[in-house]
Amino acid sequence: MRSYLKDNRIDTQIEEAKLLCQDLGYLPLGLELVARLLVRRQYWKISKIRQELAEKGLDEPSLDKNPKFHGEMTAERGLKAAFGEYPQYIADEDLFWSYTGLARYYNGQGLYAIAEPYYQACLTATLTRLGDNHPHVAASLNNLAGLYDSQGRYTEAEPLFLQALDLYKRLLGDNHPDVATSLNNLAALYDSQGRYTEAEPLHLEAINIATQVLGENHPHTQTVYQNYLEMLSQLPEAELRQRFPDEVVEMLKPKPPHP
Repeated sequence: MRSYLKDNRIDTQIEEAKLLCQDLGYLPLGLELVARLLVRRQYWKISKIRQELAEKGLDEPSLDKNPKFHGEMTAERGLKAAFGEYPQYIADEDLFWSYTGLARYYNGQGLYAIAEPYYQACLTATLTRLGDNHPHVAASLNNLAGLYDSQGRYTEAEPLFLQALDLYKRLLGDNHPDVATSLNNLAALYDSQGRYTEAEPLHLEAINIATQVLGENHPHTQTVYQNYLEMLSQLPEAELRQRFPDEVVEMLKPKPPHP
C-alpha cells in the first residue's frame, strides 16, 4: 500500500495496517483499492476502513448459511467488500478481472446466486467503461452465458454466447483462439440439448481455427477435438457407420468399465 499511500498513516497506524492487509488476504487488488480510497480520504484512519469493510463483507446471508465461512473475515469477503464499495477506483485494465475473479470464486463454490450479480455487473461495467467494441465485453458475455449453461438455463445462455461469438469475430477476426473457444462453448451448449446438427459445424470450425493458429498438438486444440469426439459418441451407431470408417466408429464406442 505504501506505493499509493504517501503520507504517514501506515507508519503511525502500523498495527491497523497489518490487520487490514490480513483482512484482504494480502491480495494486491484489494490493497490497491483501499489504498486508492485512503488517498482520497485524507482524514480517514485505517481503522475506519477496516470497520466499513467488515460491515460490508460480513453482511452476506448466503455465505452465513455455509459453515465454511462462519466466524471469519476471509480474504474473499474482504475483497468483496472493498470491490463492492469502491468500484470507481478500479483501473480500466483491471475491471474485467476484478469482477471475474470474485464471480469465479463463488461459482466454484456452487454459490451461483452470489456469482451471477458479479458476472452481470462485469458485463455492465465493461460496456459502460470500455464501450461496445472491446474483447472484455465479449468475455463478459461469454462468462455470464457459461454460468447460465452450467445451470441448464439454455434459453438465457444461447443469445449471450451468440453475441460473444459475433463480437469476437468482429474484433479479432475469424482465425483467433478466442473465436475457437467461443465456437466450442456454443457447440457445447447445443450438445447439452441434443442439437447435434447445429453443434457439429461449430465443433469443426473451432478445430480448424485452433489447428491453424495453435497447431494440432496444442492443449487447446486437443480439448476442442476431444469435445467433438464426445459429441460424435452421442450419435446413433447406424449414422456413424454411414459417415465414418469402422475403426473410427469403434473408437467412439463407450469403453466398458474396468473390473
